[in-house]
Amino acid sequence: MAFSQFGTESQARRKKVYYEGSDTIYEGMALCYNEDTLDNILGYDKGAGGDVGCQTTPGTTAEGNQNEGKFLRVEKPNSTNLLFFAGVVAGNSYGGLTGPRWIDIFIPNGAIVPVRSSISTTGGQSVLAIQAADYEFQTPTYDNGAESVPCALAMETVDRSTTEGICLAALYAPAVFSPQASGVTAGEDLLVGTGVSSGTVQAMRWMYESVQTGGDFSALRLRGEANGAGMNGALGLAMRAEGVVSAATGAGGLTDECDTCAVAAHLIFKTGAVPAAGIYASMFLKAENQDSTPTDLAAIDLYNLVSAFQNNDANNRQAHMYFVNDGSIAVDALFDARDLAAIGAVASTGDAPALATGDIMIPVKIGANTYYLVALQDTGVA
Repeated sequence: MAFSQFGTESQARRKKVYYEGSDTIYEGMALCYNEDTLDNILGYDKGAGGDVGCQTTPGTTAEGNQNEGKFLRVEKPNSTNLLFFAGVVAGNSYGGLTGPRWIDIFIPNGAIVPVRSSISTTGGQSVLAIQAADYEFQTPTYDNGAESVPCALAMETVDRSTTEGICLAALYAPAVFSPQASGVTAGEDLLVGTGVSSGTVQAMRWMYESVQTGGDFSALRLRGEANGAGMNGALGLAMRAEGVVSAATGAGGLTDECDTCAVAAHLIFKTGAVPAAGIYASMFLKAENQDSTPTDLAAIDLYNLVSAFQNNDANNRQAHMYFVNDGSIAVDALFDARDLAAIGAVASTGDAPALATGDIMIPVKIGANTYYLVALQDTGVA
């Protein structure tokens, strides 16, 4: 006999939880576990032990005593519970009712279920996120202290930007949300930013803070090893970052730094930090002949940085580097080298030509000494 699911999603799994809030309940609205609650469900303090009648506060369980309230009590998303996304309200039998009360939710396990959306979505492409202080799924934005966590992918094309409503979506746990298969072919890019006209949109955000007292730390390490005869790594062995300016892209508010870039590297010193002496850099580049028996590199040209233009239209200005000083302290030099060998330089044995008024001397530091790159003013004299 043939088996039929009768139009249901067999992978969808329901779980009964206790909604602590007092807001109106809607099908598909997002809820998070109350991760820091001390209130339990069983009315028994596991930390106190003994007979419940002898416990002072049987309705609470102190931290470290496996409080079942942490996985049964749910609340409105907020800035501290987003990573503990519990799921969405299952069915509409609770529609119009208010909490607190026991309800059923669909847990985030990859199943396609109805979620409550407040944006226009494209099926199979639009990333949906939960955000602090909001029950509805929306674009992942990070502005004015708001935090978002992507945890769903829209599975139908529907516009809910004017009136919040239901959208089918594949529901994921935040820790495993990683749409790796996007962009396989043209037109399959995941979409974000729908309905957003200001602020910052970030599709994914990884933020870690190390509290170690020794050793090195790295928030992310990518390694791509070329190990096939005839292959190359022109696309970027470890990573390729593309910042694409489309026909609809505008510069927005102009700044003195950079209106658009593919990769931005910021080394940030927080107020109160007292860094130990050493070298600090926003970016470190190193080409390394790693093994104890060096690879034969005689046939290659090796550079730490290649800057190339592929521009077929005359633009306002074009240069390989642009320098800005945003601080109140003047920059000491154009660059600082450990020694002459670091930049392939040799000491001059002759006298430098005399400089004229208007010529520029650009300081560079090599070791403990300061030298100058001389830029002669173009006087129009051949």
